[in-house]
Amino acid sequence: MRSKSLVKITEDSHETLLALMQESYIDATLLKNDAQKLLNTLNSGAKPETIDELAKITKEKTSLLKIKESSIKLKLEISKLQMEMYKASRAQATQDIIDPKLTLKVDLDDFKNVREEVKKSLNS
Repeated sequence: MRSKSLVKITEDSHETLLALMQESYIDATLLKNDAQKLLNTLNSGAKPETIDELAKITKEKTSLLKIKESSIKLKLEISKLQMEMYKASRAQATQDIIDPKLTLKVDLDDFKNVREEVKKSLNS
């Protein structure tokens, strides 16, 4: 998985922001798929002989399910944000809501905040 990168948002960076969101969406999809593959491997190949081994396998499955759930939530938030960005681009609202000197370190809260700002801009 790639590490987070700093992205400078400029006035004409609508396409850059959409590309960054798409990259994050793809990363979340890969994470979900990897977690599912590991779950499948644990389900088919793990034959615990003791209660301790069963507990360890169950703990690992729980961890993988949490990772899978988080990646699905991230994909959902990115999708919502992308939809709002497309709506805003049609209304030419993106130039009003994006600070040209803004630098982001991307995480889930950033996507939520940008989506809320786009909604506010569309409503005003």
